[in-house]
Amino acid sequence: MKKVAIITIQSINLGNRLQNYALQEAIKELGYDVYTLQRVHKTFSVKTLVEDIKDLGRTLLGTRKGRYIRFDRARIRFGKEYVLANEADSDLADKYDFFVAGSDQVWNPYYGHLAGISDLLFFARNGQKISYAASFGVDAVPDEKQEIFSNQLQGFKDISVREEAGAKIVKELTGREAVTVLDPTLLLDISQYKKIQKKPASVPNGKYVLVYLLGGRTEIFTEYVQSSMEYKEDELYDILQWKASGRQLPIGPAEFIYLVNHSEMVLTDSFHATVFATIFHKPVRTFPRGGIDISSRIVSLASSFGLGTNFTEDGVFYINKDADYGQIEEHLNEEKEKSIRFLKMALG
Repeated sequence: MKKVAIITIQSINLGNRLQNYALQEAIKELGYDVYTLQRVHKTFSVKTLVEDIKDLGRTLLGTRKGRYIRFDRARIRFGKEYVLANEADSDLADKYDFFVAGSDQVWNPYYGHLAGISDLLFFARNGQKISYAASFGVDAVPDEKQEIFSNQLQGFKDISVREEAGAKIVKELTGREAVTVLDPTLLLDISQYKKIQKKPASVPNGKYVLVYLLGGRTEIFTEYVQSSMEYKEDELYDILQWKASGRQLPIGPAEFIYLVNHSEMVLTDSFHATVFATIFHKPVRTFPRGGIDISSRIVSLASSFGLGTNFTEDGVFYINKDADYGQIEEHLNEEKEKSIRFLKMALG
């Protein structure tokens, strides 16, 4: 069985961990032995020992970070090897047949603290380099980074990206055509997510509207909530709110899936929250995010749903309660078949 290594960003972010899991499962279903390479290399020291003890405590105490640690340990199959932002084992290319960069914003040129040239697979041989639904997260690569992106991307066997904006960047930098594919979270069926959902320790009594805003509550969001007749203010359940103790609610990826599944509606500025609301057939409002423009990602996502015109004048993407989910799934199935074909071809 051929071995495949996934290289992606690893952070305390719901969408990031869930896309990692989904890509792992999708490639595994094609008959490959799949691992995710670790991004942090720990050499033994008193400091790392203390941090390991703290992580164990977080897991046992049920903190937010602990929920992420628990999810990774239960659901992500990590390899023994590691890659830092710009450093990797010298013999890494000999240990795997293919390396897959993606998904998420692995190619965001401003994410130096999370990603680097390792996400461009500099350590692998050209015939081993593949990207799946890699995202730049921006509409253009800054001038000072164009050369390195151009040089590294030329060596890829096959390139796929998550957004049309990304395909345009690849074309401009390399002259190559990149395939636009679905985010890996959309490759799995709803039944697969129901199997890994976990009921949080604290769940709202009665009906609730799930709120997940990475950019905080903007003026557009506030005005919408105040004018909405669909729910009451006390029905909003904001999972990024802070508890009286000063800690965030202990919600990890598995708990997040449960909360989306059992909600009446989702209000968000997150790409992946929009994805899971749609998977679970929940009405959703996706607001422009405060502080960062993610519109190209949401536009591409809306297009994959066949809902490219479902935007308000304020740029809010919406799916209503009476939406034709049969038609949405028909569009998604077409894109899913295309995405799986790409993976089969690239790994063949």
